[in-house]
Amino acid sequence: MNIALWRREGYQERFLNFIKEHNGYVPHHDQGVINGVCGDKRVILPLRYNVFANVYSFTNRMIKRMYYLDDYYPQEEILEARKNPAIIHFTTGLLGRPWEENCQHPLKDKYTEASNMSPWSDTALLPDRTKSSVRFTAFMRRILPDGLFAGIHRLLSGVSHLRE
Repeated sequence: MNIALWRREGYQERFLNFIKEHNGYVPHHDQGVINGVCGDKRVILPLRYNVFANVYSFTNRMIKRMYYLDDYYPQEEILEARKNPAIIHFTTGLLGRPWEENCQHPLKDKYTEASNMSPWSDTALLPDRTKSSVRFTAFMRRILPDGLFAGIHRLLSGVSHLRE
């Protein structure tokens, strides 16, 4: 999107209004705001341009089941994105973030490599701030079969949304 169109369409104000309308609680944070405002103007990019943490934790089938999706990237594209990511989006997920202690992300070395070339190369890792609920979820992911985990995750996600 070019800057003239951005200004003409008032996207900055629309993004801020969307966040205000949702009292700051926007599902999927920045991407939720973009999707919520842009609606049918958005373009679905190949997954390799937004390889987020859950791509390394779940299969296509599990993601569709857990997040109530009718469609999602095919499993072959997920596997290709894992092998050849163009953009790595270090979301929290079950793996942690590479600038925090105890990160389990399989590409944390890519972050460390880039960080070591930056002016902040001497910055210490932040303490692990993973919530106990996320730790429990990661534990359950490790021990339960895919289908059972996906069903429990879906049930618990639905319950947590009812509380909000």
